[in-house]
Amino acid sequence: MDGDLAERVTAAVGVETVEFRSPKGEGYTNNERRLVRLADGGTAFVKAAVDDLTAEWLRDEWRVYAVVRAPFLPALLGWHDDGERPVLVLEDLSAAYWPPPWSSEHVASLLAALEMVAKSSPPAGLPSLESMRTELAGWELVADDREPFLSLGLATASWLDAALPTLLAASQACVLAGEDFLHFDVRSDNVCFLGERTVLVDWNWAVIGNPKVDVAAWLPSLHAERRTCTRGDPPGRTRGRLADRRILRCSRRVAPAADRTSPGRSAAQAAPRSSALGRARTRAEVARLAGEAPADRRRPLHAERVRERLCEVENTPRSDRSSLDNLRANLLAADGDDQVDAAGE
Repeated sequence: MDGDLAERVTAAVGVETVEFRSPKGEGYTNNERRLVRLADGGTAFVKAAVDDLTAEWLRDEWRVYAVVRAPFLPALLGWHDDGERPVLVLEDLSAAYWPPPWSSEHVASLLAALEMVAKSSPPAGLPSLESMRTELAGWELVADDREPFLSLGLATASWLDAALPTLLAASQACVLAGEDFLHFDVRSDNVCFLGERTVLVDWNWAVIGNPKVDVAAWLPSLHAERRTCTRGDPPGRTRGRLADRRILRCSRRVAPAADRTSPGRSAAQAAPRSSALGRARTRAEVARLAGEAPADRRRPLHAERVRERLCEVENTPRSDRSSLDNLRANLLAADGDDQVDAAGE
């Protein structure tokens, strides 16, 4: 494979490849990945398609690199497409820092980078988030068939009966439309820090839409990875408080203001709607924490402990803000008792 790949890399960059090695971490797709040393002394990261699906993804990603030039992107070093198995050659980021753990400085840097992404001119022809609303629907699928969700043991049927109308309303009210540039796959394995740069990789899911979605979709995983305090955080302080504040702030902003306090509705009447996305995101976070992690990553909490705490909340008569606060407090307490290392890249 490396012999054939060497020829394709040479065709992409115009320089002979003299050494291949496997990068740390395997990623979540089947692309062939290699760090290469070139005859001119340079190094590069290579992604090569292995089937039709990965070929399509690489072409989608290349369309972004071919047009956008910015510090938040790896430098494009070469591209070769033989019509079957394309090869993308990018800047070598193996010397960068890949979270977790996250410091407050890392969080602030990524938020600033996402603002820069949103303000950049996107490539022509990207799909819009609004056009993907049906594909992104989650609670609608649960409404159509409740059993797969209930079989997870994360919620009772009575809770779902009470909560589902609000969750469906939140899903339908979520603002996806916009003309801004989004990465749409922001998580720790797609982010690194190199010097003063914050770099995002894997751009095959890029879209246009509401830029707050990039932040809102990232925050649950940030919250789950908040365990270790690093430089920029005072001793004894965890990143959980920072993540919690940003989760609540962003979840409220994604819902349109008109749906939070519409004419003729009191603040008390509007509160369930305004916090719906926050509740839905907390539920998604619990599912993430309690579910099975990929084989190369440890779960940040034991599923049994999460479910135990969750049951305490599910058995309360109301599924409101106080219940969610109780759930969050219980999750944080369980997290403090559970010493689990965060997996790095």
